Amino acid sequence: MLEKHFQLSQRYLNSALSFLEIHNLIIYPEPGVITLSDEVCDKLSVSLINSRKMLLDSLMQSQAFIEFTYFIGKGKNEKESVRLILSLYDIKQSEAVVLKIFQEWIKLLGIKISEKPLKNQTLDGIKNSLQNKLYANNFIKEFLDDDLRNVSEQVITELSNAIKEIPEDNEASINEGGRALEDFLRLDLAKDIDLSRCSGIGEIANELNKYPQYPKKLNSLCLGLSSVRSIGKAHGADKILKVKWSITEHGATGYIIMVLSVIKSYLVFKQESKTVF
Repeated sequence: MLEKHFQLSQRYLNSALSFLEIHNLIIYPEPGVITLSDEVCDKLSVSLINSRKMLLDSLMQSQAFIEFTYFIGKGKNEKESVRLILSLYDIKQSEAVVLKIFQEWIKLLGIKISEKPLKNQTLDGIKNSLQNKLYANNFIKEFLDDDLRNVSEQVITELSNAIKEIPEDNEASINEGGRALEDFLRLDLAKDIDLSRCSGIGEIANELNKYPQYPKKLNSLCLGLSSVRSIGKAHGADKILKVKWSITEHGATGYIIMVLSVIKSYLVFKQESKTVF
């Protein structure tokens, strides 16, 4: 029925519905019945404008789609890019089907893919990425390179949110960047260690100091980043000075660069036993 209504193939329709279900946009309350999830209904009840934003937010959690746009931005054509995606993510779909889906997402959301490579580890790279979520995610991909696949989607989303807050809300940016680092330490880096009793980046860093596989230099950097995070929205006025710190755009930008650098350095050491920062 649906394929006739939308004039789409069953295979294409199944792929689209699977995407919507994975990202909690639709649910199946009973066999043969499809409806919007409660979360989507709540957001749409506020404003129909949210529908486009919700879809974009969901797409930005799809690493395959992010990397597809990244490869195009690096100068590869669409067919080359989708071929790489199918290989990297072991997607059991034809090139034509996946390419058509990606093309329609880009068209539907009016996404503009920059063909100018982002400059890694520079303020220019951050500035470019501030334009929208896609650029933010591509900047993160450019920075972490192949290590991106060892970082959970939750952390990438938080890093992207941190970038997008600059310069409108630099305090929120630092808080979000700190949350990304904390979640990376818990979810991605030290999954073999029980960190449930640790509260915040600082306590996690102190716990990691007990294990030789986590370089103390990087743990110390985490302590410093934890201190910076405390002057953002995570805490109020300085306990000693009795005044609140102001966060500049450069400060927030530098914080994101440091968080990304620490994440990459941890991963390089863990996988290759190399001390690179």
